Amino acid sequence: MGVPRVERDLSEKYRLSREDFQDKVVADVGCGMGRHALFVAPHARIVVGLDATDAIRSFAKNLSSLNNAYAVKGDILDPPLAVGQFDFVYSIGVLHHTADPEAAVRKCCDLVKPGGRIALYLYSKVDPGREAVNAALRAITTRLPPDVALGVARSMALAYGTPIGPLVSNVVNMSHEVEFNDRVLGNYDWYGPRYQWHLEEAAVLGWLREEGFALTWMHPTEPIRIVATKEGGPS
Repeated sequence: MGVPRVERDLSEKYRLSREDFQDKVVADVGCGMGRHALFVAPHARIVVGLDATDAIRSFAKNLSSLNNAYAVKGDILDPPLAVGQFDFVYSIGVLHHTADPEAAVRKCCDLVKPGGRIALYLYSKVDPGREAVNAALRAITTRLPPDVALGVARSMALAYGTPIGPLVSNVVNMSHEVEFNDRVLGNYDWYGPRYQWHLEEAAVLGWLREEGFALTWMHPTEPIRIVATKEGGPS
């Protein structure tokens, strides 16, 4: 996903623009290889990428030309970052893959300074039929070697491109991305990771309220895409 695509997604799904990151101290939680940070860093004062996997090496390499981007390897459930020091914290499609997503959301909230903002993308609960199919498939795919699971993701991406693919996706979760490689990555993200939690919107909003956040924006359709502001900033 290139920078123009990231900019469009942040605008359409979160109502965010480059101005929202201008001169801000930003944390990218679950940063992966840095696709979002590549867009954010040129506008921010500092961007810290946090990831528990070896993808943090790719983050460091991909942003090596920027002197305001820092790569930190660590777990959001025990983050090696200072509490209350970030103007903006975002985590896009990551926290539902942790062992404890509620704790992960609250840890992200801790990082935000008063008046700062948080943006989250989290899987939401779907209808019971799709939940059952998802659980049955993941009982198989999460036990596969990574290369085999990636092959399954590719097959599903190809299937979605057929005339019946969109119809099948009403029962079997498949990525709807336009670009083939994006569909492969979306499918692998769904069927590969050990943990996958589907959360209730009301529960996530409750966690944010308890952490002192007020809702700024929420996308009207699934999955959960939220922007919230921490109380106590300058009036």
